[in-house]
Amino acid sequence: MRSPHLPTLALSLTAASTIAHQTASFAQAIPESARITPVTAIEGATFGNRISIDDDWMAIGADFDAEVLGRGFVEIHRREGGGWTHHQTLRSPEEVVPDHFGLTVVLGGSRLLVGAPWDEQAGNRSGAVHLYELEGDEWTWKQKLVSSVPDNTGAHFGLNCCFGRNDDEIVVGAFLDSLEGSAEGAVWIYRHDGANFAFHERLSLAGLQLSAYFGKAIAVDRRMLAVGAPGLVGPSGFRHGGVALYADIDDRWILQGVKIPEEPEIYQAFGESLD
Repeated sequence: MRSPHLPTLALSLTAASTIAHQTASFAQAIPESARITPVTAIEGATFGNRISIDDDWMAIGADFDAEVLGRGFVEIHRREGGGWTHHQTLRSPEEVVPDHFGLTVVLGGSRLLVGAPWDEQAGNRSGAVHLYELEGDEWTWKQKLVSSVPDNTGAHFGLNCCFGRNDDEIVVGAFLDSLEGSAEGAVWIYRHDGANFAFHERLSLAGLQLSAYFGKAIAVDRRMLAVGAPGLVGPSGFRHGGVALYADIDDRWILQGVKIPEEPEIYQAFGESLD
């Protein structure tokens, strides 16, 4: 079984040779001083699969490929003297293998989110997000977020996540969440209550939207939230995808509309990625 985040990519030998020939003159050697490699190299660790940078901090995820039963980790590097220096290595406080801890890393000020979409607290591969905070000079584990239902098997909660209006709000995608229908998807919102992050609201599409994969991608800009649903079936009757747009109104995210491609095509996967 392949890892859920590693798409299969194949090029014919002829095409690959052509690309190499056309781009060879632009290739540049990367000096050792400009490379960041793991403190301890482990085969199959997928170091660098996800990266987040905020100010002088860099978080690098290594969640391990699906074929490798390893405990994921996140390396924290700090900018010093024009370069990056390893500062700390984070691991989940729970020794769950494989939970793909580190598949998602998001820095925001003094907080860090680490996704573990194969966590099993709410069912097999239900998923979780771990919260770390910068205390003094160290990143310290603070809280584990999971969907607020006893069983959300297969949801992949935490495959993507981000901070919302500010770093006191966390937005978590669970694109295989099936509480309403198979793989319909959902987005879970958490707010800081002064002590911890607590569940605030859950967003999903109206009606039966099987395999819409709502929550596969999420992005927040000020008071607007965009949620990708690359499996959405539109008015044309076939699956091409869409993006749901929400506005911050009266302390809630209120749906304003769903954007679909200007020229829909079957299996277009519109909304697969957002930024």
